[in-house]
Amino acid sequence: MHLQNIPEPVDHANALITAISEIGFSHYRIGKLDSALDILSQGIILCERAEIPTGKSLNLRLNQAKLQAVAIFMNNATPQNALQTLNDIRHMTPDDTVLARTDDLTGLVHYYSQLRRQEADYAQAESFLDRVATYNIELPIEWHSEWLFHKGLIYQNTERIDKARLSFEASMELASSENLFEIQSFAIRHLGFIQQYVDHDLDAARTSFTTSLNLRLSIDLKIYLPFSYQTLGGVCAAQGDVHTAEQYFENARSTALELDNVRALALSLAALGDLRRDQSQMADARECYEEALVAAQKIDFSALIAQLHTRIATLD
Repeated sequence: MHLQNIPEPVDHANALITAISEIGFSHYRIGKLDSALDILSQGIILCERAEIPTGKSLNLRLNQAKLQAVAIFMNNATPQNALQTLNDIRHMTPDDTVLARTDDLTGLVHYYSQLRRQEADYAQAESFLDRVATYNIELPIEWHSEWLFHKGLIYQNTERIDKARLSFEASMELASSENLFEIQSFAIRHLGFIQQYVDHDLDAARTSFTTSLNLRLSIDLKIYLPFSYQTLGGVCAAQGDVHTAEQYFENARSTALELDNVRALALSLAALGDLRRDQSQMADARECYEEALVAAQKIDFSALIAQLHTRIATLD
């Protein structure tokens, strides 16, 4: 009898959970965030009805919390749903690896909750992210690279640029080791911001933004394309390449409309307004700013709302 020919038993519970997660994330990547969250929610209910052990379904719940955090950024969702999911997970397991991931995602939720405020306070977000390092564990590479990126976001938004740069570079290196294109695209894009606004190296920034865009296109990460187009438009405008900048801003606007992404729409219209203003096309600039203001008010994007009121006033 050749034991090596006996197939391994199939873990149907894990196979089900993996399939649900993959379907949910496929919807997320193409911009159907509400649909993705509904799929994960229904999957959790299915696991409960099938009496699948809680330990097996924790990744499904962590994925739900991750997308609930994204919904705060994209749709101005309230943080309560994500925080409740994460608190539930804390009460389900003593596993330090899962608890570290839970603290990381909690930090991300608090970061996104502050992001569009005029007077943002990232202290609570940073405290949760710092807790991740207190666990005596080695995180899976994907979670570790995402945690480093989240740390970089805090450093970048609190003007600790050297630490931000190191965090983004470390995140990108780890993600590259496993071909994690999504997190690579985030890290290199934010390195591009440092290159543009701190190093004043527009060529390097344009290269970073282009690489990020290409990574997103390679995995059909459509949900973030409007933001890639906008950042590329911005650096092209700074280089005086107005025609290319306009094309990127228009791509950002049209993709945001296609995805019904109000945040991205507001930002792209504001960027188009800036471009029109710099070309002394004041009537067109005003129209863009006013349309951006309407979009920003829909999601209470207070930081952008204040900026738009200032920009409109300068046209008078």
